[in-house]
Amino acid sequence: MTIIMTRPQPSAPAAPSRDRANGTTAMTKLDPVLMLWQPKGGCNKSVTTATAALLLTESGFSIVGIDTDPTNPDVYRAHHGEMRCECIALDDENGFTSIARLISDARITGPILISGAAGNVEAFKDNAATLGLSASRVGRRFKMIVPIDLDTDSLIHIEDMAEALPEAEIHIIRPRYFGRPEQFEVFNESDLGRKFLAERRVIDLPAVPAALVRRFKTDRMSFSAVAQRGDVADVAALDVWRPKARAALAPLLDW
Repeated sequence: MTIIMTRPQPSAPAAPSRDRANGTTAMTKLDPVLMLWQPKGGCNKSVTTATAALLLTESGFSIVGIDTDPTNPDVYRAHHGEMRCECIALDDENGFTSIARLISDARITGPILISGAAGNVEAFKDNAATLGLSASRVGRRFKMIVPIDLDTDSLIHIEDMAEALPEAEIHIIRPRYFGRPEQFEVFNESDLGRKFLAERRVIDLPAVPAALVRRFKTDRMSFSAVAQRGDVADVAALDVWRPKARAALAPLLDW
């Protein structure tokens, strides 16, 4: 069953813009899709999504957020009051089709930020190509961001994901929340890990301060809301952590 909270707007064909100098037309450039995906629960997907939302918003982007976890939609609950945000389950093909319509909607020129729910591996393998093809056909880059932990079971579906989404640029995140980079021994010493490290597609993300995580998870506040309405201690913690997070995520968020 697919659950959709707030109805996506109908898609529209890309609107060409006129080049007055030579009389030609060109399609509007669309910002990328960034999808946080990891079928194992508890790997910092929603917190990393909230981090990306903060940094993109502060850089002036108009984001569309999609939370695919209808049972515990942390991203949706924290962000739907301040930006367009949908909650769409990916437990069958209908959810993938709904998201593909958003991806292919040329009226959405800003980045599309997707927080993937745990599980749904088979549905993802069967239907993820719909997302990648929709992005490529309207000229959006597709960036897949995979947070891992210290255990083997956070790695086992990465190759399946790459096969299901050949258009995607895949990056691995080693969250500092779980340990220092050298403590990710299972990943670092695997053939998969060596490949991503050699290609410089591994990001070491500083841990989000616990006070900010509580605001996000318990009080349903986005990090942008914390910056605007948080108490002095929360804002100070945010100000110390933010530049470290921005530097770490620069390879993903600068395009």
